[in-house]
Amino acid sequence: MSNTTKVITVFTLICTVLQIAIAPNISIGGITPNFMLLAVVCTALLEGSKKGCILGFVCGLIFDLCGVGPIGGMAFVFTLTGYITGQLARNLLSDGWVVPIIIFAISALFAELLYGILLLTTGYDGSFFRSLFFRILPSTLYDVLFAFLCFPFINRFVSQTKPRIKNIGSLR
Repeated sequence: MSNTTKVITVFTLICTVLQIAIAPNISIGGITPNFMLLAVVCTALLEGSKKGCILGFVCGLIFDLCGVGPIGGMAFVFTLTGYITGQLARNLLSDGWVVPIIIFAISALFAELLYGILLLTTGYDGSFFRSLFFRILPSTLYDVLFAFLCFPFINRFVSQTKPRIKNIGSLR
């Protein structure tokens, strides 16, 4: 197991514990942060669409088994989000932290919208516009806040574990 995989695994375990134990206690108006989404999107941003997709399925299944929504719904949403985020990151990622936060915001909005639509079609939620303004958008903002706080740290840990390529262009 590589050091990057170890860091991602520890981060995912921390996010899982936070989702189960802390998130319900820090909800604001019934809106809870989605730490599992944070783990999936950070992994997809840093490691690509394959690992983002795999972790998305695992985290989504854990989320579904601990929540009240339809089983498999969040697993589908997180799998798709991990894949798409990894593809975006491959094409648009820069060395800074602003672009990854913007990609995270787009990914979080996509995941929350898709899950909201899934809840509407399965009868778990009432009105789309009420869900959009009182659950989806506030949840996205809450998720982006935690991404803004966590992404620079996880990015630093992962970048320290990756091997550095030596400059071979200057041979003497």
